[in-house]
Amino acid sequence: MATNGTGARARRRVLAAVVALALGAAPLLAGCTSEEGTPATATASATGVAGGQPNGVAELEPDRILDLATKAALERTSVAITGDAPSGDGPVSLDLELVRDTGGQGTVSNAGQAIDVVVISPDAWISADREFWAATAGEAVADAIDGRWVQASTTDPDYAGVAGLADYQQVLKGLLSPAGDVAKGELGEVDGRPAIALTSSAGELWVATTGLPLPLQITRQDGQGTVTFADWDADVDLAPPPAADVVSADALPGGGLP
Repeated sequence: MATNGTGARARRRVLAAVVALALGAAPLLAGCTSEEGTPATATASATGVAGGQPNGVAELEPDRILDLATKAALERTSVAITGDAPSGDGPVSLDLELVRDTGGQGTVSNAGQAIDVVVISPDAWISADREFWAATAGEAVADAIDGRWVQASTTDPDYAGVAGLADYQQVLKGLLSPAGDVAKGELGEVDGRPAIALTSSAGELWVATTGLPLPLQITRQDGQGTVTFADWDADVDLAPPPAADVVSADALPGGGLP
């Protein structure tokens, strides 16, 4: 059984991977940049999220395209984000539904461990298997959880980082944040939708060239990560787990995590 010190380090390592992804600590598009200044606005031909009309971004400068894509994304109400990205502890896989100003839900996996999260601010619910809890918080805590969801406040310092995983603006800004030069790449399609690639030494960001100029996919050039954005503005049913399947973090031995 892991000691409290070892468990705390393991817990922080796994949760750090989750939070790093949410905050874009290792964004797939690292190496791209956009010029500072007044954000670009969508062209008049960009009608609707999916839309069939060209939006004109293919003729713009790359920094302008990136501004447009970021602005369009941050103004939506919801998005589904799936894919994987590298981290210091191995690949991080994610399957998230985010709702702006509300929260989100989904699963993040790292180093063989899967963490399910539901966040409806100011509350967060976290679920993982017994092996995870035993290794990160001890056998007594794992016994007390007994397969249930752990409910905590998003302001609880032991769990606050998980809230960042369901922060719509924070996650998108992190994944789309640039740091270097970006160039226009080829025209193509992502899931059948026309798009243009913004390229850097690290990877490509594909931006829709019809409808709103939304980000559609990020791919790393080394093949070690792809993140796809879909279901913009879709209705998302955020609901807490059944009360019978929940245990409060405050009710766990020693307050839960060491």
